[in-house]
Amino acid sequence: MSLEFWVGEGKKPIIHDHSKVLDTVINYLSSDNPKIPYNYEELFLDSGSFTLSRKNVEPDKERIKLIQEKIDPDKAVPVDYPFRPGQSLKLMSKLWEMTKANILEWQETTRLREIVPVIHSWSYDSFKRGIKWIYKNIDSSYIALGVIVTPSYTSYTGYFGDRQPSLINIRLLSDAIKLIKTYTDFKVHLMGFGSSPLMLHLAYYMGADSIDSTGHRRKAAYGKIVLPGTGERYVGRGDAKFGVTTLSLEDWNLLMECKCPICRVNRSLLWKDWKARAIHNKYVLEMEALKAKQLLEEGRDVYEKYLDKIFSKSSKNFRAYWKFLKRTIKQTILDMFIN
Repeated sequence: MSLEFWVGEGKKPIIHDHSKVLDTVINYLSSDNPKIPYNYEELFLDSGSFTLSRKNVEPDKERIKLIQEKIDPDKAVPVDYPFRPGQSLKLMSKLWEMTKANILEWQETTRLREIVPVIHSWSYDSFKRGIKWIYKNIDSSYIALGVIVTPSYTSYTGYFGDRQPSLINIRLLSDAIKLIKTYTDFKVHLMGFGSSPLMLHLAYYMGADSIDSTGHRRKAAYGKIVLPGTGERYVGRGDAKFGVTTLSLEDWNLLMECKCPICRVNRSLLWKDWKARAIHNKYVLEMEALKAKQLLEEGRDVYEKYLDKIFSKSSKNFRAYWKFLKRTIKQTILDMFIN
């Protein structure tokens, strides 16, 4: 069992030694001689397309290719065109054709070691056609899931940012992963889905082989720490008006058992220093990814029992997500077997 967890870092690193790290071209666009300012074993370099799209900035493809080639990552994502809420189906189709053209261009014109194509889709049929096209034309071991939506996205007015858990998103992503595993031998990278232990485990149970997250930094900056097998807690924001702001006895017990570089030396730093929280969060998430790998190696039923236990102690919403995902996964498998 090979599960990968890529931790987000940037040009002003908090942590200087990484195993698997995710970075983005956005951090190096203004540099004439882009260099990664930290040590790593494997580097996954995103094109920054999602961020540029949110800012309504047209990507400079040649500049992005140049930076990616100079940095020479283990994996690189070509420029893609994520869908935005309210776009028409015609426009989404056009954007997907532009993304396909870039995937081919990156494969044919760059010296990058491995490109990871991102798939966007607006219907079951468009997704199925998309993965078949990538499998036929692209030489890669991975495929990344981008914006996977239904036709109702044309009238969607919600938040356009990190992946937010919802029943429809869980259904779409789990079905997408199952289709990829059915029609191809790609490994699946689920972008931006590892911000907490519970989100991380949902992704791995869906069948994702690889996930990434910058959540350890973002949560730390907002005064939050993550705890093993559960979610996030405020420790650095006394004025917080939402989320869990008081540590329970069980939370304290989990924190007392933490072996991260901060908790081993001076746990009180979590209340004072956002960088200390980021280091703690990174450690917890990496340990959760390792736990998922170990449990899956023992058997999917063993992993499921563990998830039953941790989700039973989670919020009402996450308990509902977990129950729904279990039903969805098993129904999908049954449907495939019958058909």
